[in-house]
Amino acid sequence: MIKVNGIEVQQSNFPDKTLLLKMSDTILQNCDDTGYINVHWLYENDAELFTLICVKRYLDENFCHKAIHLVMPYIPHARMDRVKNNEDVFTLKYFCEIINSLHFVTVEVRDAHSNVSLALLNNVYEEPI
Repeated sequence: MIKVNGIEVQQSNFPDKTLLLKMSDTILQNCDDTGYINVHWLYENDAELFTLICVKRYLDENFCHKAIHLVMPYIPHARMDRVKNNEDVFTLKYFCEIINSLHFVTVEVRDAHSNVSLALLNNVYEEPI
């Protein structure tokens, strides 16, 4: 689930299973009312990563003067924090590269699993448990 300033982003799918994403008037008005925007991602599955990318790009285009923060309590792929064999894919590294490419002002996490996750994320802040 993804929320923008506390309001859930409505997601559905077209018949071909592609994403249909709508930013409600309430979300847009709420973004105009503050000097910053908080995007809160309660991870449910990897498909939400594409939703997060679209939400962030939309906010960048429409609220370019706002500081956009990501609150991501759980770090997906954090358990893949090391590669032991050639066949192991370092999914955490690639996941963090995608998050970093979105250029959030801060990325707030909780229980990072290891310092590797924290080292791979830009502008990260670990909230104490």
